[in-house]
Amino acid sequence: MKTEGVGNMDTLSDELQEQEYLGYWWLPVKDGQNPERRAGIIHFKPDHRADLDLLGSFESAVHGFNVPLKKYPVIQGAAHGQKRITLLDCATSKRNVDMFDLELADVRISFIEGWVGREVYASKDEIRFWSFEAGMYGLSAWHNANAFESKYDFENHITELHYVRPKSIDLFKDDLVEIKLGYSWQGASQSLAQCEGKISHDPRIVIKSLDGKLPYYGERGSYHFYLSRIRTILGLMIGRGCPLYDCTGLVTKFDRKDNGKIINEVILRHLWRRDIETPQPFSPFDVWIPYVDVAQCLTKVVQNFIAIDEASAGFAGHLVYMNGSRRSCFTQGVLPELVYMFEGLHRGLCDSHDRVFLKDRFEDEFSRIGSVFPFVDLATRDLLIDYVKGCRNAYSHADPDSHQRNFLLYIYATNWMRMFLVAMLLEICGMPAVDIYRALRKNHEYCLIAEKLVPLLHN
Repeated sequence: MKTEGVGNMDTLSDELQEQEYLGYWWLPVKDGQNPERRAGIIHFKPDHRADLDLLGSFESAVHGFNVPLKKYPVIQGAAHGQKRITLLDCATSKRNVDMFDLELADVRISFIEGWVGREVYASKDEIRFWSFEAGMYGLSAWHNANAFESKYDFENHITELHYVRPKSIDLFKDDLVEIKLGYSWQGASQSLAQCEGKISHDPRIVIKSLDGKLPYYGERGSYHFYLSRIRTILGLMIGRGCPLYDCTGLVTKFDRKDNGKIINEVILRHLWRRDIETPQPFSPFDVWIPYVDVAQCLTKVVQNFIAIDEASAGFAGHLVYMNGSRRSCFTQGVLPELVYMFEGLHRGLCDSHDRVFLKDRFEDEFSRIGSVFPFVDLATRDLLIDYVKGCRNAYSHADPDSHQRNFLLYIYATNWMRMFLVAMLLEICGMPAVDIYRALRKNHEYCLIAEKLVPLLHN
C-alpha cells in the first residue's frame, strides 16, 4: 500500500479488526535497571473500550487488601510479532487481590491511548514523527472523487475498468507542516473462485513535517493540534462527527547509508476509546458542504480555521461531536446547548458593545448569513428567534398545552440551529454565504427543514 505524499508506509495492523496483544508489561525504569515484568493481554475491539488484563500487580511490595487504585502515566509492553506497545494515561479499574501476595492478583488496567511499533516510549514528549496520516470516516463521501471509467462490450460480455488514483488536495501549509488529502490504494484483487474482483482506495489526511521531527502531543505546532483542527473543519463540512482510524506516524526517516537499504518505521496509533461513535455508511447526498462546492476557497477556509482562537475551535469541535452523536433532543437538551454555543461563538468572534442581547446577536448574524436560509423571511425570523430564546426554559416551565411543547418543532429547530452554526463558522472562515447556500440546498436534511420549519412556527 502506498500513500501519496509520505512514501511507503506499511501499517503494522488494521485497527478495524479485533486484535489481541499477548505479552509482558512493565513500568518505565531508568537506563541500566531491569523492570519487573508482568504477563498480560490486551483485548481490542474497534467499538469497545480496551483494557490490559495482568497476572500480578506492579505494586508487589505492598500486601493486604487496603491497596489504593493506582494511576500510571505510561505502561510499556512487548507482544507477539515483535511489537512494542506504549500505553498512556492508565489507571487500575479492577483488582482481585490475594491477601498475602499481590503478585498473584488479577488486575485490569484501563488506558486512553496505545501506540504500537518497534520501540517503547517513556513519556508523551518522546513521541515524535517525520510525518503522520489518518483515515477519517466520511471523507470518501465528502470528496466523491471520480476515479473509475467503464467500457462494456455486451456482445462479447467484456467489461474494461480503468482506474486512476485521485490527485492529492492541498489543505494547508505553514512553516512547520504541509497538510494534504491523499489517497492510499490497493491494486486489483480477485477471489479464489474467480467470481469477484476488487479495486479500492481510501482518502487520508496526510501531515508532513517541514522542520524535522515534530511532537505528536502539545499545543500549537504538534500533530495533535493540526489533526484536531483539520478533523473539526472537515467534520463541519461533512455535517457529522467522524472518528479517525488507522492513524500512522513515520518515526524513522529514510536511511540510505545502510548499503543503500531504505529503512523506515511506522507505528500505529489505535483510538482505543472512540470519542465519536462509528457512523453508519452514508452517501455524498448526506454531506452538508461537499468538496466540489468549497474547492475554490478550501485552503482559505482551512487556513482561517487553524488560526482561530482556542475557545471558538472548542465550540466548533463540540458542535461536530453533537452532530455525530445524534443524541435525543428531548432527553439531552441539545437545542439549549446550541443556543449557549451560539452566544459564546458570537461573543468571541463578532462581539460589539451594541450587540449584548441574544436577539441582537441573532439579528447581527442573520445580516451576514441570512441568504443561506431564504425560507426564513422577516416575519418567520422573529418567530424563530423568539422560539429559540425561550427554549432554554420551555420544557421546565411551559404549560403542557403550550406551543412550546411541540416536539416536532423542537426537532426541526434543533436541526436548523446546527446548520446555522456551521454556516456561521464557515462564513467567518472565508466561505461566501451564497456558496454555503448552493451546497446546503442539495442536502436532504436542509430541504426537510425548509419544508417543515416555517409551517410549524406559524401554527
